Amino acid sequence: MPSDKTLEKHQIRLIVRQRLSKMRPEEKAQRARSIVRRTQQFLMNRCIVAIGLYYPLADEPDIVPLIVWCLQRGMTVALPRIPPEKPFLEMKKITNLDADIEPGFLGIRQPSPWCPTVPLKALDTVIVPGRAFDPKGVRLGRGLGFYDRFLPLLRPDCLRIAVAYEVQIFSEIPAEDQDALVDIIITEERLIETERERANETGD
Repeated sequence: MPSDKTLEKHQIRLIVRQRLSKMRPEEKAQRARSIVRRTQQFLMNRCIVAIGLYYPLADEPDIVPLIVWCLQRGMTVALPRIPPEKPFLEMKKITNLDADIEPGFLGIRQPSPWCPTVPLKALDTVIVPGRAFDPKGVRLGRGLGFYDRFLPLLRPDCLRIAVAYEVQIFSEIPAEDQDALVDIIITEERLIETERERANETGD
């Protein structure tokens, strides 16, 4: 029987789906552009060598312009690929969105298998998707667990940034031991420094 937290998470996913379905395509596009601009402004103040991003799904903010921007600035850009029959993400370096990307698991666009693998320890920043987030840095995914397994493998000092629409932010999301936290959340309206990031800054 599902736990109370599992049922709460399922309910939050349903709420997010309903909220996103009410947004017109042009509204989503405008909000996504604002998210990308805010993220660019934040990243410009950091010295980034290697960054992990992802190719967005239709109901996620369109961060393709952010991927292009990172490539143009000379960063090593890595996107996740799901190897066949393996429950984890591997990061593959891309240099060209047209030549290096193909449809993959569940139709998600991902790097081709011949793209070079980027060691997780090489990443100093990652941009992660999610269905919902809260100010503590709790991230709710789609329930497959790929990022919950991926994020703990990163360097402790790797900055974890979530990008989301404001309607995906909740005051609290039920957290479980396996849930990985993020440091920064960027929406079209604000930048949220999470409790995890504040703890990192103070050394707690």
